[in-house]
This record gives sequence, C-alpha cells and structure tokens, in this order.
Amino acid sequence: MSEQIKFDVSEGAYDNDCLLLNDDHSFVETTVKCDNTEDYLKALNDVRDVAEKLGIENTRQYLIPYLTHLIVNDKITQLKDIAEILGDFECYVGGSKYVHILLLPLEELAGAKQNDVQIAAIKSLQALADIMEVSDLETYFIPLIASMTMNNKCAKRWSVCRLFTTVYMRVSPKHQGDIIDYHCFLSFDSFSSVRQDAAKCLVDLCEVVNFSTFDSKIIPRLEQFSFDQNEHIRTLALTTAISISNKFDVSYIKQIILPMILHFINDISWKIRLILLKNIAKLLTIDRSCLNLTEIILQILIVLTKDKQLEVRLQSIHILYDCTVVLFQNLTDLKAILLVTEFLIPALHNLSQDSEVTCKLEVPAVLAKFNKLIPDKLIKDYFVNFVKQLLNDTNVDVVFNVIKYMKDILGPQYSNLIVLPEYRLICCLKAFIVNDSWEIRKIGAIYLGILAIQKGIQFFEEYLEQSFLILLTDTKSTVQETTMDVFILLVTEFGMDWAQTYIVPYLINLSYSTNTYNKMAFLSFAKVCATMMCTKFRALNVNIRESEVK
Repeated sequence: MSEQIKFDVSEGAYDNDCLLLNDDHSFVETTVKCDNTEDYLKALNDVRDVAEKLGIENTRQYLIPYLTHLIVNDKITQLKDIAEILGDFECYVGGSKYVHILLLPLEELAGAKQNDVQIAAIKSLQALADIMEVSDLETYFIPLIASMTMNNKCAKRWSVCRLFTTVYMRVSPKHQGDIIDYHCFLSFDSFSSVRQDAAKCLVDLCEVVNFSTFDSKIIPRLEQFSFDQNEHIRTLALTTAISISNKFDVSYIKQIILPMILHFINDISWKIRLILLKNIAKLLTIDRSCLNLTEIILQILIVLTKDKQLEVRLQSIHILYDCTVVLFQNLTDLKAILLVTEFLIPALHNLSQDSEVTCKLEVPAVLAKFNKLIPDKLIKDYFVNFVKQLLNDTNVDVVFNVIKYMKDILGPQYSNLIVLPEYRLICCLKAFIVNDSWEIRKIGAIYLGILAIQKGIQFFEEYLEQSFLILLTDTKSTVQETTMDVFILLVTEFGMDWAQTYIVPYLINLSYSTNTYNKMAFLSFAKVCATMMCTKFRALNVNIRESEVK
C-alpha cells in the first residue's frame, strides 16, 4: 500500500517560486494564508513529512484542521491511505493525551462514500480509542459517537455502529446507557443499511452488557429486528438469537429466546427458514439435561420437514441425521432411541413419500448413514419397511436409487428380507437401453451396474449380460465410457477370473471388427486394462519396497 498522500491541485497554476518552505514559520504562514496549500503538501510527499516539518504544536494547531478542511471539501484523492495513517498518528500530535484532535478528520473519513475508506477510518478510530484515557473517552469519544449517530449522512450512522462496543466497557454506567440509547435510535433508522449494521453489532453488545441491560434493552431490539421488512436484518436477528441461546439458563431460553426462534418457522423467506433448519442440531446442544427443551426443538425440526419449499425439505433429510448424531452423543441410548422413534424416523418416512421425486431420491443415501448409528432392532422395525415402500414407488429412478444403497441401509443381516421387483426392473433396463436418447442409455448403464452388484453374478449372467454387451458398443462414446466404468465396478465385485472368462474374449474379438464403434469399445477396454495393470504394478512395487525395508 502506498503511503504517499496525493492532493488534488486546484485549477490555475501556482508559481512554486513564490513561497519557500525554508522553515516551520514560513510553512505555517503558507498553510494559514494560501488557498493552494495542497500544492505544498503534495510537494512534501507524505502527511507525516509535513507533520515532522511543522512540529507537534503546529501539527495540532494547523495541519490537522487543514486536513479536515481538505477532506470535507473533497480535495484529497488518497482518502484510504490518510485514514490508515491517522490511526497511527499519535506521536505527531504529542501522544495519547492529544489524539482526540484526530477524531474530527476521522469522523469525516468515516462518512466517505467509499466503503474501504469508511472501514479504514473505523479501524483507526478503534485504535485511537484503545490508547485514550477514560476521561478523554468520555469527554471526546462519546460526543463523537453522539454526533455520528445524529448525523444526516447515512455513512456516518452506518459507521458508528462499529464503535459502540469499542469503548463500552471503559466508560461510566451513565455513558454506557447513552451508548445503548444511541444503538436503539439507529435501530429505527429509515435506511435498512443502518438498521442492518445496528443488528450486526447486537452479538458484540451481548458480550459486554449486563443481564439487566440485555433483558430490558437488547431483547426488545432483537424482537424488533425479527419483524423487520428487510430479509438480511431478519436473518441477523435469527443468527443472533441462536448464537446467544447457550448463554442463559433453560427457563430464560424457553420463555424469551425460543419464542423468537419459533417465529421464524413461518418467515416469508424460505432462505431464512433454511438457516433456522441448518442450526437445529446446534440448538439441541444448548442444554443436554432438559428433555422438554430438546422435544421443543425437535418439534421445530418436524415442522420444517413439511415446509412448502423443496429446498428446505431436501436439506431437512440431512439435518434429521445430524440431529440423530447429536442425540446419541448427548443423551443415554434409551432416551435417544425414544426421541428418534417418536420424532425423526416418522419425519424420514414422510419425506420418503414426498410429492417431489428429488426428496425421495435423497432419502436412501441418508438412510444408509443411519446403519452405523442406530441399533439393529430399529433397522429391522423401521428401515425394512422404508425400503419396501421405496421399491414400490412409481418412479423407476427412486427404485434403482434405493437398490443402490440397500445393502448399506439394511446390512447383510436384513437384506434378505427384501424381494426386488426383478421383472419390472429388467423391463425398465431394456427400455432404457434401446431408447433414442443417449442420456437415457447412459442412465441405463448405471442402473444395470447397480442391479448387478445387488443381485450377484448369476443374475447378471442370466438377465443382464446381453444388455451390458450392447451398451459396450453404443454409438455414443459417453455411453461407452460409462459402461466401461460399470465394468470396472463389476470386476471389483465379481473378480478378474469372471472378466477373463466372459467379457475379455468378447472385447478382444471387437478389435477385429470393421465396425468403428466396436473398435472404439475395444480401445476403451484397452485403456481400462492399462490403468488397472498400472495400479496393480504400483501396489506390487510398494509391497516389495516395504518387504525390503522390513
């Protein structure tokens, strides 16, 4: 970052020979009398050079007021640089006792149009506040906050929100009350950007105020923001309520905090409802001993699983699993099982019957994660029926998706309780394979692999092999590549001996074919073989080296 401060030159050339900067006195006279002093400031390259030449007294008396004048009248171009420099300028004005002189130019910079200038000015004001004596804070900084709060410039009102907590803990209770009143005033500002920053600083204020002030001043503002017409402000109110919910006892949370959170269940913005949903697992960790509070939070979750917005319902499937993890971590197994069977499993069941196929497709992948978490009895009593219902779904994509995850959902001990609708699945696969759309044929190749892995080698050879060979020589290279990926999975599942006996001879014969697509299939196969051989060779190499080391 350049530390050189450039100043705009006024129209009308100035004769540089008419004034000489030979000593402090001549420069001060120039500063006071000349309208074009920015030319001389520019000539000295840096505002710190100017301060050194003038000395501490003249810097306080002339330079800082003049800089303020230039800032107010838009005469300086490098506002960000000067805002940063003024935050570390105390040694040029005589130390911490006199830094209040720097507050006025920084106040003007905090009201600049450019966001980066505002932020730089705020950081400098915070730095100066840290080195000011308490008496100076109350004499100069609090009036600065008051001036910015009541200012007509929106940017100043926006900036002052970042300063409240900077001095709150260091000033007297009277001035602490004034700061809270200033925050309250900005909370009703007509500009949403100002209200938004007032909402942002609520979390920091919660960290510094006592309980009485929090209950009487902060909570009303939080409730106000939760009904604000601006979506971003309501979002901030929600996230603030969630973040502070673990700071109080259960009775206060149930009486004051939770009602505010419950309000957002019916928020007009589905994005806010989604934020609430994503924080449900966090809310469950507030108080592990209060089962009643846990049930209330789970009821919020159940309402959100039935949300009218697809994105919310879709995310709720994953949140149900996250909440199950939290329950088993924080409660006894008996209590966790009771809540899971009462709230979470019925919600999962409803989502598996959702009107949107997207939701149904998401359920099996989440059910598969439950297998390692919940007892076998729950899998048998609940998840076997889930799988059966999904297999009877009218949408074939849902059926194949549940087949893909079936072993992970039920485990080997319960998979044999399921009878797959084989005839229906085979008919669907044949329809996919002969479809004119290559996208459908590609999906058919993926589903063929899923069914083959679930049903085994005998079923594949009897019902799927011919379809698989047809897909290997498909006219679309993308379908060929997908089928070759399926081949790799089948080799992993059925073994290399199976591939060498049934598939490899067929593919080698394709190399003699005059059909271009057959030759392409063979080349794809050769590439796969080369990759597999390289992988095995590397693994063999590693084993040999490890043996040599031992």
